Amino acid sequence: MEKCSSQNAGFIFQITLQGLTMKKIIHLLLPVYRYFYHLVSSAGINAYMLALRVKLRHLGTNTRIYFAHIVEPYNVSIGNHVYINRNCEIVTAGSRVTIGNFIMIGPNVTFVAQNHDVSDWRQPMIFSNKYIRGDIVIKDDVWIGANATILSGVTINRGAVVAAGAVVTSDVPEYAIVGGVPAVKIKSRIPEHKIREASKIDLQALSSKKINWRTWGVGKIV
Repeated sequence: MEKCSSQNAGFIFQITLQGLTMKKIIHLLLPVYRYFYHLVSSAGINAYMLALRVKLRHLGTNTRIYFAHIVEPYNVSIGNHVYINRNCEIVTAGSRVTIGNFIMIGPNVTFVAQNHDVSDWRQPMIFSNKYIRGDIVIKDDVWIGANATILSGVTINRGAVVAAGAVVTSDVPEYAIVGGVPAVKIKSRIPEHKIREASKIDLQALSSKKINWRTWGVGKIV
């Protein structure tokens, strides 16, 4: 009985030792795996970005777009230092969408630069074939959270933040934080007396600054 117990203990110790060794190997190989993972991922995104450079009305430098679905890309302009996360959609339908510089856009954000005209009650809406069009303009230094929807005719002014899931139907003031359906102003991002001072900062002076997309987003917790 004692012999059996010692054998079991030895077997368990051996498995534990093997597990620890395997864990150590995985930890050692993780940086290598991470490097090749990002290398392969970047190759696909870089090819997509090259195609966008031909399709879009304008595409700035140091910009990263993760396979957005863009209808009529020739009506879309995107500036410098822009990050657009996965599954975003831009629908222009004859209008223009202009996205400025230093912009962060979360996943599943939708820009719809046209709307159905539902004023004709004499026939089903699907037969009316009338649209209300309006350009969408996103000024510099804006953050749009995940799953937000930006509707036609909207301008989101400099420094603003759009909360996740918001539906933006009207213009957003400078340095405002908006949220809800429809989106309303929650508060200012900075004190009111600082907004004029902030709007005078020359953001273009930062245009030459590069972003390493492999490490971007891994910042300090505040």
